[in-house]
Amino acid sequence: MSDTLCGVCKTDPSKYKCPHCQLPYCSVKCFKAHILTHESDTNSPPSPTAQNPIIVDTEGRNPNTLTANDGDRANPYESLVQHPQFHTLFTKYPLLKTQLARVHNATKNPADFPSEEREDQRVNGHGHGRNQQGDRVKGQWTQEKANELAAEILVSLMDQDEGVREFMALRKIVFEAVERSGDAVVEQDLDVDVHVDANLNGI
Repeated sequence: MSDTLCGVCKTDPSKYKCPHCQLPYCSVKCFKAHILTHESDTNSPPSPTAQNPIIVDTEGRNPNTLTANDGDRANPYESLVQHPQFHTLFTKYPLLKTQLARVHNATKNPADFPSEEREDQRVNGHGHGRNQQGDRVKGQWTQEKANELAAEILVSLMDQDEGVREFMALRKIVFEAVERSGDAVVEQDLDVDVHVDANLNGI
């Protein structure tokens, strides 16, 4: 993919860049070794803007104003925006939130969308609704088919987009660290990825 060598092992060609310092790296193993150098960065006092970031969900609403019904429709990746490493990644790749929302929305039953969004998608194939790409399961909708579609979309996005690849590598590292430390992980945050991991071949 690149003529640049990995900045960590210095032997293999780089495939990714660190979201903090842009250091090229070749694998999750090298990223895990490198990310330790940034732990001191995350332990330092956050800047005033980092303390109170303005976060807007994928539909343009402030998550602090979401109603109870909106909560179950919210993108599970939104909670990651406040994590310092993910915040850097979302800043570096502005389309990343939209791409992840596309994956998340593919897991949703079209019958759960408001009728005007369903009609808009049916008429023009993609609409202005939550599933803007027109990603739909073939035949009768089932959660299993929807999860398979989401996995296909995610793999396709990873093939096409460096930001999505970096997100998945960082997501794996962060969640593994949380699981090892025994901290609670909200199941909703892992909803799509639980079904997708089997198809990612170690990413």
